[in-house]
Amino acid sequence: MVPESHDTNAWLNSVLLIIFVYVGFEAALIPAGEATNPDRDAPIAILMALAVCTPIYALVQFVVVQTLGTPAHSDRPLAAAAHVFGGTVLPMMIAVGVVVSVVGYFAAGMLATPRIVLAFAQQGDFPRWFASIHPRYRTPHGSILVYAARSGPWPCWARSAGTPSFLPSPD
Repeated sequence: MVPESHDTNAWLNSVLLIIFVYVGFEAALIPAGEATNPDRDAPIAILMALAVCTPIYALVQFVVVQTLGTPAHSDRPLAAAAHVFGGTVLPMMIAVGVVVSVVGYFAAGMLATPRIVLAFAQQGDFPRWFASIHPRYRTPHGSILVYAARSGPWPCWARSAGTPSFLPSPD
């Protein structure tokens, strides 16, 4: 057996991709405390999400491997498999799906992160004003505003600072 050697950048990009793909199930539990019956609803929602997502992930991997044979030889194996499998229309549909997925990822962060900050503020680990609750909407509006102001400019900065290799280049 010949040992494989990969540069550090390739390894870090792989780790970033894996983290991006598999995070999110735990984030559903954070706003669940605001639900009417979280003890009943949260486990059902997580099991339903797993029941839907797991077959989709497995099916996508199966189709890519069966369509390309050696997906490691492609820079963008999902797009290559989509082109082979569905002509020019399927890659465009996948691109739209990626955009929707990324927007959903950031929306989930916008929903979950201010509630984590709220919990820290309620415990006294963050300034007390982060724990302020909007009287009408019952949401942590102070935390939401700070999170939106801090995270809004980030995508613009990230694109200028460099793009991970698995994302399309802006050029």
